[in-house]
Amino acid sequence: MIHNLKKFCLIVDKDKILSSEKYNKNADRVKIKDELKPIIEKYILSWKSKNLIKALDKYKIPAAIVLDLKEVLSRNKQTN
Repeated sequence: MIHNLKKFCLIVDKDKILSSEKYNKNADRVKIKDELKPIIEKYILSWKSKNLIKALDKYKIPAAIVLDLKEVLSRNKQTN
């Protein structure tokens, strides 16, 4: 079974993460999450939200766009 980080790396084409043994096991990733977080954030920020969600969905990685209050209220007005 492919873990979600491996699937994510396939989406963003980042072999550096996949080739490092320190990222292979979830327990190891949890220990170095402060190191891994900015790496993942960098790749996430390079995508348009809708495109990233579509790609993550294709690989069955749970994800959703988080709206701020202004966006929520704007969408709420559009549906009423």
